[in-house]
Amino acid sequence: MDDRNAPDGGDNALGRARESLRGAGAAAFRGLLRARERVAGALGSAAGRLKESDTGERLNAALEIRRVIKRAEAAHARGNAPMAFRLLEEELRAKPGDEKLALAFWRTCVALERAPEAADGLLRVIRRRAAQGELAEAASLWCELMDVVADARADAGTLVRIVPVLVDIDRERALRALRAVLDPATPGMTPGLAMRVVEVARGLDPPSCLRAARIALDSPELADAKRTRLEELIAEIERDPAPATASEAPARATASAPAAASAPAARARPAPARAAPVAAEPADDFAEVLVEATVEAFAPATRFAGVKSMEVAPRELAEYTVELRMDDGRHGRIEYAKVQAVAVAEVAGLAAKPVLLIDLVINWSDDDGGMLRVLRLRGDRFGEQAGEPADPRAFLAQLLARSEAVPLPDAEAALGHPFRFYGDLDSYQREVLQAG
Repeated sequence: MDDRNAPDGGDNALGRARESLRGAGAAAFRGLLRARERVAGALGSAAGRLKESDTGERLNAALEIRRVIKRAEAAHARGNAPMAFRLLEEELRAKPGDEKLALAFWRTCVALERAPEAADGLLRVIRRRAAQGELAEAASLWCELMDVVADARADAGTLVRIVPVLVDIDRERALRALRAVLDPATPGMTPGLAMRVVEVARGLDPPSCLRAARIALDSPELADAKRTRLEELIAEIERDPAPATASEAPARATASAPAAASAPAARARPAPARAAPVAAEPADDFAEVLVEATVEAFAPATRFAGVKSMEVAPRELAEYTVELRMDDGRHGRIEYAKVQAVAVAEVAGLAAKPVLLIDLVINWSDDDGGMLRVLRLRGDRFGEQAGEPADPRAFLAQLLARSEAVPLPDAEAALGHPFRFYGDLDSYQREVLQAG
């Protein structure tokens, strides 16, 4: 027999090994395909759930806004600013509270020399930035607005906040903002703001300081000590009405030191370091500056002495007002323009279960350290009577859109995405309302 025709044992083994490897590879590939299908199915299911959730809706909305802004930027790049205007205007009508849209629309309107059409939207952005403590950004945007739309009106609270920042940037702009606060056409002036203007304007612009002091004196709620101090300040300014320049301010402060020593204690108390009109000036008395800085560093973070609240129930969101019902059954209303902030949170300790509190804040822009005044709505009492809204989230969305008030603690939490939780009323009032 010829051995050359017999199968070789080594070759057979190698062939079987190759077949085995091909089979294992094919099985592994089929396993990978099945795994990929399972992962794709899981991702698709998760994406579907996300799309239907509140988070998914917000992400979709944010992506849509981004796409619109990108399309507008592309139109600009092609030299088609009118197309960018139409895209942004249409989207902004649907989402009037979006800051990115408002800023993009402002830039487009400036390029088209139609800036007044975007001024209101930019003012809302400036107001929110100032209320959230982003003062440098708010001041920069206000300067940009004034350069193009000089007759635009920011509210008094916003202007008072940005004046100290403007002093370090441009003294003339700071004076312009300070005088705008006291213009009768400027909305939002209160006695508390007038007191704040007195502190800011003293040494920066005596005529504005004098006007603000007189406005504050007209308040029947002004404490006797503050009234006395203001009357003395008015007499002092009337004796020496010339405004102090940056170079004159230290000399005047030194010259008036003997008189200050003999003045009543209320008047002799140094102004807070935050209110110093010209931060860049060298200090005459380092010990006094050190004491003021130490007091400010260890002062509590609260802005208000406490909260003065009135519980009410919502009845209707009318065109210009919120219709309310008091506990005694009487009906009342408050204009949207008078609601400066809307604070929302779930608070424990008020009932068996945590209660959703909705506080309409009347004097959020005050800086005098007094009481914060709020109209307090309880979510557990929504829909108790005919005509009252049953859904707090829908009510909040409409209220914030119409009032353009500052949402607290932030826009997402105020709309319930999700609501913030606080273990007791004191914690909520201290952390959200900044009231001690």
